[in-house]
Amino acid sequence: MTVGTTPVNTGLITRNQAAIETANKKLSGKSAKDLQANATGSLRELSEEEVRELHAKAKNEPKILQADRSEFVNNIYSKTGDNITYEIDGVRFTNEEMKRCKELVKQAVLELPSMGSDLDYEDYAAMGLAENMVSTYAKEHLTEEQANVLEQSISDYMEQLINAEQERQAGEGYSIDQREGIGLTGELNKYYAVRKTLGESAAESFKKLLNEKLPQQTRNTLLANLEHAQTCGSVVQSATNRELAGMIRELFKNTDIKNPASMSSACSRYKELMKPVYQSYGVMDTAQHKSLTHVLNQDVNRFDMQATRAKAVMGGLGSTVNVSV
Repeated sequence: MTVGTTPVNTGLITRNQAAIETANKKLSGKSAKDLQANATGSLRELSEEEVRELHAKAKNEPKILQADRSEFVNNIYSKTGDNITYEIDGVRFTNEEMKRCKELVKQAVLELPSMGSDLDYEDYAAMGLAENMVSTYAKEHLTEEQANVLEQSISDYMEQLINAEQERQAGEGYSIDQREGIGLTGELNKYYAVRKTLGESAAESFKKLLNEKLPQQTRNTLLANLEHAQTCGSVVQSATNRELAGMIRELFKNTDIKNPASMSSACSRYKELMKPVYQSYGVMDTAQHKSLTHVLNQDVNRFDMQATRAKAVMGGLGSTVNVSV
């Protein structure tokens, strides 16, 4: 409807046709100024304050947000209000519950290698502890259905880490050494069978570093090592014994992370499992150097620190606490 050539916003008239015709007669030939002067107040322009109030009301209306399990890790919906309820796999989480779960998962995965990295046996222990941290919190603070969804989310992330490593190692330059009797104890390929060959350009760069001033014997040895790296490849510290890696992951996933005695028992078992692994790699204790003992202690110290930090994070969710232990 128009008056002259200027459109007038009269609002919506939802009555019958007779009412519409009556309104047309009343408005015909009148300017916007005339209409405003004779307005009854039933149809009027909203003030800025009223518009803000309507927006605020709409913003605060309860809403259900459908999300994938990966939301716990990816945190796509990072800015949501308390009116938002998440629904994941048919299970609902309040906005506050979701915030706490996201922070929990964020802190858990901080302890892990980045996506696509080589995963050594100690990394599988760290993965188990990260899953343990999430499941411990979930059982104490969430419903059974919520806990199942959250635990499946962190488990999915672990499988993504493993798959990303395998995809990279399926690429050019990687191979599996299936020979027996390799290494100091003859069992190197039982635990570390992945090899990475050195590319031609990289090899040429290394050769340029072999200064003519080096003793000839040293230079020959380095050249031989370089040739071996090009043809046979170097050992990649990637846990190729999947059974052992899974056993270590489950060991730390199922221990009582809050109980020092339980953690100590798990760490002792880890040392037993890893002793032949490190020995196959040439790490040994001698009268002069306790290299094997040192490496094993270094590993379990990392796990103890991860467990301590996990307890601080779980205890600190919802309050201000320093978790950088």
